[in-house]
Order: sequence, then structure tokens, then C-alpha cells
Amino acid sequence: MGVVHPTRNAAVANRRHAPSPLRPSRPCGAPSLPVANLWVLLLILLLFPLSAAEPQNTSAIQSLKPGKGREQVQINCIPCHSTAIITATHATRERWDELITMMQQKHGLWPLIPTIRTQLLDYLAATQPPSDPGLDAGKQTPWAQPLYRPNPLW
Repeated sequence: MGVVHPTRNAAVANRRHAPSPLRPSRPCGAPSLPVANLWVLLLILLLFPLSAAEPQNTSAIQSLKPGKGREQVQINCIPCHSTAIITATHATRERWDELITMMQQKHGLWPLIPTIRTQLLDYLAATQPPSDPGLDAGKQTPWAQPLYRPNPLW
């Protein structure tokens, strides 16, 4: 082992921690914003909160249009698929009846009491008709022409 020189080691240690014009005085990665800029940033965040830009969550039943039979849709349809499929589909009463029959035959939808089936069909025919004024207004814009094959259920 070599001899440890106390004054030499202290000089090396002081040299390591002394400020140098070639080495920055702040640790690597630390922000270099002046204090005034931090206050401006804080003021902006207080005036314009970020939470206002976040979309609001809605429950599955709230995304369905109000009407008689909406509860039956919640009970009989939502257990198998989301309400997005229901709100995206627009069909006649006869087509809705065919879709329910197809779901019973191919996808395991349970048998429905005739009064419940009627309530479902009444609701779907009233709230999801083939011609929806909101859809028709949206189809008038130049951006409404899809670049893909349209949904055949519309």
C-alpha cells in the first residue's frame, strides 16, 4: 500500500468540488429555468387547469338514448356486448327482429318473453331507426365519405 498524504488528498477533494468554467454548476438533467419562469408556469397551470380538457366518463346505460324499454336493453343486451354496437346500428323494426333472432340462434341469447321482446323492438325501432336526423346531418359534410366499405346495417 502506498502512503496516504493528507494535504494532497484534501487538495484533490477540494479541486473536485470547486466550480469550474468548463463544468456546469448544476447536476446533469436538472432544469435550468429561472425562478421567474417557474412562477409564470405555476400561474398558467392555476388559470388553465388540465382537468377541464379531459373527457367526461358516461356509464353504459347513459350512452343509450332515453326511452321506454331502455332498461330492457340494459338487462338483455349489455351482458353480451357494449352499447357502442347498439348505438352504431340503425335498422328497421323488422331488421332488429331479425338481429335478435340471429343472436338467439347463433350467439346464445336466451329466449325472451314476448312482452319483453316487444319492448326491446319498440325501443330499438324508436331510438335507432335506419334514418336518424343526427346521422343524416353528419352525412352532408365532405368528411363523411368513408375510405372503407360502409356498415351494411345502416
